[in-house]
Amino acid sequence: MRKKRSKLLKIVCGVVAAASVVTAVPTLYADTIDDLKKKQEELKKEQEELEKKSQDLKNEKNITQDEIDALEKQLKELLDKINELDKQASELTVQIFETNEKLDEQIAIQEKQYQEMKLRIQYMYENQNADVAESFISSDSMADLLNSVEYYQKIYDYDRDKLDEIEATRLEIERLKTKLEGELEEVKKAEEEMSQKRAEVAQLVSEKEDYLASVNSDIANNANRIASTQNEMEKNQSAIAEEEERIRQAELERQRRAAEEAAARLAAQNASRSSSSSSGGSSSSSGSVTRSASAGSSSGSVSSSYGSGTAARVADYASRGISSHPATYGWCAAWVSGVYYMAGVTPPHGDAYDYWRKWGSSATAAGTSIPIGSCVIFAPSSANGGYGHIGIYIGNNMIAHNGGGVRIQDIDTVARWTGGRYVGWVWPNGTPLN
Repeated sequence: MRKKRSKLLKIVCGVVAAASVVTAVPTLYADTIDDLKKKQEELKKEQEELEKKSQDLKNEKNITQDEIDALEKQLKELLDKINELDKQASELTVQIFETNEKLDEQIAIQEKQYQEMKLRIQYMYENQNADVAESFISSDSMADLLNSVEYYQKIYDYDRDKLDEIEATRLEIERLKTKLEGELEEVKKAEEEMSQKRAEVAQLVSEKEDYLASVNSDIANNANRIASTQNEMEKNQSAIAEEEERIRQAELERQRRAAEEAAARLAAQNASRSSSSSSGGSSSSSGSVTRSASAGSSSGSVSSSYGSGTAARVADYASRGISSHPATYGWCAAWVSGVYYMAGVTPPHGDAYDYWRKWGSSATAAGTSIPIGSCVIFAPSSANGGYGHIGIYIGNNMIAHNGGGVRIQDIDTVARWTGGRYVGWVWPNGTPLN
């Protein structure tokens, strides 16, 4: 009875151990999906920053456009002022020309009046005594004589007044001319200042337009980056969905394998009850592992004990199908990586040809001795095309590999199964196992 309890305890412990091994299946996926989600958060943050930058650029564009509009309005106002000043200058020029004509005319009148006055004065001076004597003789009375003398005085006074009037007019015209010339000079100075100001504003408009073109270019580039980041986010989200589905499938596989392990141990328990000797089957190999060997192989058996060390542990795990990746068809390298992970080895990444390109050499090519725990690589036709096939060498010319389920077969059988040839072996990550 104690012996049966001991065996039952071993069976229960075996089930718990198998469940714990299978429970580790999603570990690699968890790391992968965490990295993908971290990357998604980074992309989301980058997208938010790009969108903020896009809004800032649009605001900057609007501000710059408003500044350009204000400057162009100022340019128009300056041009209007320049045109008005130019009009004023033209009018002043015409007025100055007309004033010059009036001044010349007045000078001519003044000169004429002066010459006539000189002639009359000369006449009166030269004939004054005779005229006075004649007036004295011919006058009927003293009143007539005085009237004659007064007449000459009035002529002289008229000429004098007329000359003074002409002189006053000329001086007034000259003052007007000076005033108009001063106004014209001020208008031209103002027009020159306005032209200089207009040139400065035009330069500002040109600089602002260049800056606006730069902002528009930045907006276009930023929009392209937003589109690129959005595309990358969508791809990354798809990858997250794929990893989540893979985790779900791994959990389903874990549950299936746990049930198989429990069923196998229950069968062993039932067999032990009906037999007085030791159990008829080895509990070291998984019930889901298929073993086969070709007729030409040196040995069709697989050792159930690999001794100690990392390489031996890898071979043991591989022969028992212990991997963090389910043995689904088309995922041979992922299954191999999962075996190394479960055995405590840093898992390599890539397909079969990636392994060979990274770590293969003439010392590891076909024909050299294969160490236990190493990766064994097969090619369908050549070593530089397709994905190839990969498994783990477990000794005695036997390979544990994922062929739509865990298979243990000799090298020739695996080569025929891939439809190609054996290429060589490599250590995971190029580092030998102890």
